[in-house]
Amino acid sequence: QLVTARTIRARASRDSAAGPHLAARSDRATNSAPRKDKMGAHVRLAGPDYDEHVALNPQEEEEAPLFYYKDDPSRDARSVRGCFLDEIYAKPRLEQKLADFYFDGDVPYMRDNVHCLTDAQWRCFFEGYLVEPLPRAERKYAVVFYGVSGYTGSLVMEYLKRECLDDVNVCFAGRTLHKVIKMRDKVLQGTRWANCDCVSCDLKEPFEVEALVSSCRVVCNIAGPFMLTGGERLVEACIHYDTDYCDVS
Repeated sequence: QLVTARTIRARASRDSAAGPHLAARSDRATNSAPRKDKMGAHVRLAGPDYDEHVALNPQEEEEAPLFYYKDDPSRDARSVRGCFLDEIYAKPRLEQKLADFYFDGDVPYMRDNVHCLTDAQWRCFFEGYLVEPLPRAERKYAVVFYGVSGYTGSLVMEYLKRECLDDVNVCFAGRTLHKVIKMRDKVLQGTRWANCDCVSCDLKEPFEVEALVSSCRVVCNIAGPFMLTGGERLVEACIHYDTDYCDVS
C-alpha cells in the first residue's frame, strides 16, 4: 500500500510536469517493452524506488539484484548492509516515520488507514522525509566533535582550550549524553568553552546521524574503532549532506 500510493503520486506528477527524475524513467521506458515505465531489469536503486520495483514486478526478481551507489557502483546488495541511505530508507523506518507524521505513531493503525492519505499528503511526507540542510555557512555549528567521553576526547578538549583562539561555535556529541556533559564540565569548566552544546547521537540510528551531520560544517570523529562503531555510516551521511569529515586515524 505504501508503494502503490507513492506510484500514484509519481505518475500524477509525471503527467503534470515531467521532472528530471521522472523524465529519466520515461527515457528508459522508450527502449523497453510496454509497461516497463518503472525501473528496467538492468538498473536498481537503493531505497524506496527499488522497493517499489520489487512490489510491482515480483516475477522479474530471479536473482539478487545489484544496488548502484553514486560513489561506488560496484557495491553489491550484501556489502551495503548497514550503510546510511540503505538504513534510512528501510521499510520499518519508512512505516514508523509515516505513522509519526499522520497517525500519532501507531504503526498498525497506519497500515489499516494508509489508503486514506491524499496525493498532497504523500507528497508532503516524501518531500520532508530527509532533512534539507542549510547552506554550509549558515549551519549552527562549525565543528561537531563526536565521541568525546573518553581519554582521546579529553585530549581534544584540552587542545581546544589551550590552542584555539578563534570564536567558533562547536558542539560535543556522543552516544551517552551524560558522559559527554561530564567530560566537558571536567575539562572545560571556567573557560569560554564551558557552555558548549552537548548532544546525544547513536550511530546505529540513521535519523540521529542525519540530524547531527546536517547541523554542522565539519564532523571530527573520535569514537573508534571506526569499523565497529558505525564509522562508515557517519562518513556516508557526511557525503550526502556536504559535511566535511575527519577522524583520529
